[in-house]
Amino acid sequence: MECKCWITASIGQEGSKKPKFIRILFASVLETVIEPLENSSYKANRLKLDYFLPLIARYVNKDQELELQCLYALTAFNYKLENPRGVLSMIVDKLYESRVVSDKVFLAWLSCPDKAEMLGHGCAVLALTSFLVQLKEGHEESSEKA
Repeated sequence: MECKCWITASIGQEGSKKPKFIRILFASVLETVIEPLENSSYKANRLKLDYFLPLIARYVNKDQELELQCLYALTAFNYKLENPRGVLSMIVDKLYESRVVSDKVFLAWLSCPDKAEMLGHGCAVLALTSFLVQLKEGHEESSEKA
């Protein structure tokens, strides 16, 4: 993948592990993946997202702070587009299914520990209510079994 070569040459190993880099990288992926429709709405292109998820996974590398940066970037981007129907939930489902973002990080994002990240958070939580309820219930069940 050409992106990895460019990132390695331009950003370096240490730079690619910084939260700001991950946020910019994921925002750039969102710019590519979310496409405008004729009726002033948007849709997420699943094929493009599937193509870029391994790149994101590589740089996030199961680091919870970096995973959280992906969710903050997604929240901000979703807000900027005025919460297009279905886009947020599709991307969140893909992030979860591909294990780019862990359930622990989704639950941390839900409580929004960084107050600077509140813009659009309420609308995003509302749009993801069903997903988050299922996640909480699954997390509680696994905690009870442990």
